[in-house]
Amino acid sequence: MKVLKIKFNSILSAFVLISLLLGSCKKLDTYPITAYSENNFWKHPNHASAALNGAYSLLQLALNTEFVYYGEGRADLLKLHVENNMQSLSVINNTLNVNMSFANWGNFYRVVQQCNLILKYVPLMLEQNIYQSTSAASLKEYNRIMGQAHALRALCYFYMIRIWGEVPLITEATEVIEDINALKTPRTPMDDIYTQIITDLETAREFLADHASYDAKLTRSHITRGGVDALFTDLYLWKGDVDHALTYAGNLVNDSGEPTSSVYGYTALTGTTAAERYTSEYAQMFYNGYSKESIFEIAFNMDENSTSSLWGIYGGSGQAQFEASEIALSKLSAADPRRDVAFNTGSTKRYVQKFFEKDGSFDRTTMNDKNVIIYRLADICLLKAEALIKRGQGNDWQTALTLLNKIKQRAGVGQIGTEDFMIKTEEEAIEEVLEERARELSFEGKRWFDLVRNNKAIEVMQPLNGLSDPRNILWPINLGIIRQNPAIEQNEYYK
Repeated sequence: MKVLKIKFNSILSAFVLISLLLGSCKKLDTYPITAYSENNFWKHPNHASAALNGAYSLLQLALNTEFVYYGEGRADLLKLHVENNMQSLSVINNTLNVNMSFANWGNFYRVVQQCNLILKYVPLMLEQNIYQSTSAASLKEYNRIMGQAHALRALCYFYMIRIWGEVPLITEATEVIEDINALKTPRTPMDDIYTQIITDLETAREFLADHASYDAKLTRSHITRGGVDALFTDLYLWKGDVDHALTYAGNLVNDSGEPTSSVYGYTALTGTTAAERYTSEYAQMFYNGYSKESIFEIAFNMDENSTSSLWGIYGGSGQAQFEASEIALSKLSAADPRRDVAFNTGSTKRYVQKFFEKDGSFDRTTMNDKNVIIYRLADICLLKAEALIKRGQGNDWQTALTLLNKIKQRAGVGQIGTEDFMIKTEEEAIEEVLEERARELSFEGKRWFDLVRNNKAIEVMQPLNGLSDPRNILWPINLGIIRQNPAIEQNEYYK
């Protein structure tokens, strides 16, 4: 377990750690900072900006390859490529254990702790007129920092409750802490965590005035109001509150599936051959990043020593942990152009190619920094369709069909007719949306959460890996965490 060392003491100055640079740091002339000295920090707006960049650096650690293990590894679109990694084998076979590093929530709490410090000290900077004494631009930066700190904390808690269930809710900044478990905080009831996530997101939305940041890259790689609305949509649908989910989804896509803000737009999937499709705007969304369809993605940059390491998880060569399963092949049939983008179709080994330059042009030493897309427009369009089917009032199903066909139309696959859709049961209609999400969002860390949200994890996975106990849906809590914090009780299935 990586130990979080954040020391902030009024007597002893702490060492200031300068960690990985992000692209946004250069624009703001700040470094991402993850530990602080009281004597020389929180004295200038750039210090707060650097602290925020530090939070994004820590988010890189929490969700680089982890988004695959948490969101795809336990679902049906992947299979093991080579049996040389016990953790990957355990995830695919659903033999999770308390010693797995992926069962450790420490990196999420590192982001939470960073946000807690920002939310404590940046308002004090405002009270001390540090922002007013500079410029209106700095005051705008204050709002941006506060909004994103609230949103990042909410994002981490949303991931954690979906992975582990109840977790310790820690919102106060701690002055001297060696590890988050030193607080000896027990797990918090789920309702209280939901309340905090919603409060954070509501506050974030107030601070973040619009969908755009300083430039195109920051608009995609830092959380804007659009990112908050996307997270709200996902959260409320997870909770089963379809009315609120529809409210926030409507802030991003209208009932025709079109974006409500000019900041966003669908990428085009064009070409009649596999090679042409792989150079399309749609494909470049994944291996170049920062597309107009992106709402929020975690950015990586080899020049700044940050890598998502996806090549070792998905890409070609014998080192990939996973490849596309036969089920993924059946869902993305030869008639679906997205198949040519999703995985290598010219080999018996179906390497996931979605994030990489194709045909040997990928250089692992210089290009292994593919961004991790957390939310994009098509994702929200399909979540809205799901929510409308579940609400089922008036013309909801017709609107849901319009949204579903919007994504099919972009892909160039056959659309569903109104009569055929309207005679379906609710379960059948939801299955249509889930199938489209599996095709459109394959390997992007969505499939497992889709199955769990719709109570389909056991139905789908029992024939594949024996998942049969609802208690087994949650991950175990790493044994090291429980040893450090006896107040933490292990999830029931793993006791």
